[in-house]
Amino acid sequence: MKITRNQYMKNSSELHDDYYSQFVTNETIQFISLNIGVDKLRKSKCEHFNDVVRMVQNSWIWDKSPINMKLARDLKEISRNALPSPSTRTCIGKAAARMLLKKTYTTKNQKIKYAKVIKYDGIDCDILVTVRYDDECSNGHNTFAITGDIYKKGCRSDKYNYMGGCIHEEIIKHFPELKHLIKWHLVSSDEPMHYLANTLYHARDRTHEGKEIGEGVTFSTALQFKGFPITFKQKEKGFFNYLDSVGDFNNITVEAVPYDGKDSYSFKDKFSLTGFIKENSDGKWYQCPFDTISEAQQFLKA
Repeated sequence: MKITRNQYMKNSSELHDDYYSQFVTNETIQFISLNIGVDKLRKSKCEHFNDVVRMVQNSWIWDKSPINMKLARDLKEISRNALPSPSTRTCIGKAAARMLLKKTYTTKNQKIKYAKVIKYDGIDCDILVTVRYDDECSNGHNTFAITGDIYKKGCRSDKYNYMGGCIHEEIIKHFPELKHLIKWHLVSSDEPMHYLANTLYHARDRTHEGKEIGEGVTFSTALQFKGFPITFKQKEKGFFNYLDSVGDFNNITVEAVPYDGKDSYSFKDKFSLTGFIKENSDGKWYQCPFDTISEAQQFLKA
């Protein structure tokens, strides 16, 4: 419920912070963070933050705090056609500072670990689960995460890591007492990770390419000869167009193409069909559609 100016004035001592906090916007938070900073706010010895910035010519940075103008007018903090006073901006800026401090109280390392021996694909394995709520990434807020790893029993190295990360199905299976925590994975002290971006992504009806959801965006062409069950992918761009242009395959032969790159290593020949690679083109070896002569001969025969 919103607090009007009249309600605030009747009980200003108790409603002060709640009243001015409702006019704080993301821009207010960002403004205080950039122009004053969390470090200065934390070091303040004054409950009103009057010691974090200096007043110059009867003005200070608090006076420039952005506010929710529409709401301020709706709740009668400022009149319909007026601008907010410096004192109004200061009170809202300081409310934002208090919110910022609450938001940025972080813990560097706060974890609980679980482990047990399980069967995974018939093999004895160790499953290790880590539940954390901290600022491990040093991004200014605590984040909750529940992740795990499955190793071959007694072997804690990447070589024997069969599964890792958000293995939530395995965690629920072997630690059912942690099931209720899964839904909070990657929720931070301020909001779920990328909350707005992810919400818009899942609510969209078109892709970033302008296509409807579910509509094809990439296509590939394959070749299948009549009476021959194997499908061939196009190995080199333009190869299928070349095949369409050939009138009589009796005049087509397999051609060996020696390596013509800049590397000093002696590479084996690759293979092409007559006329596919232009005579005067560079890097002919790289354009070859076949790595071996048998592959080329079988394709031509098909």
